Amino acid sequence: MIVTVRDAEGAIIVAAEGRLDTATAPDLEGVCARQLEGGACRLILDLGGLEYVSSAGLRVILALAKRLQAAGGGFALCGATGLVRETLDLAGIGTIVAVHDSLDEALGEED
Repeated sequence: MIVTVRDAEGAIIVAAEGRLDTATAPDLEGVCARQLEGGACRLILDLGGLEYVSSAGLRVILALAKRLQAAGGGFALCGATGLVRETLDLAGIGTIVAVHDSLDEALGEED
């Protein structure tokens, strides 16, 4: 999995490409944790480059949501398509975290 980080419009955008599974979930979790420890209070996870997400990936997403909600920060997902979007929908992630079709839509969201 490839993870990139950038700042845009007051949010930290973390983009993941490839597979988010048991082997790669700790990498994504570590990248996001470093952003939060560095003071990020609004994080958008761009899943547009993912082809697969496992239960380990879902756990990372839920842990991030919990951490940001506890800190009063904002968290959203965007770009998920195909099997990844289907997995998020089946897991009910959208009831816990805002799930947007595009990054522009996620950036336009008010916390």
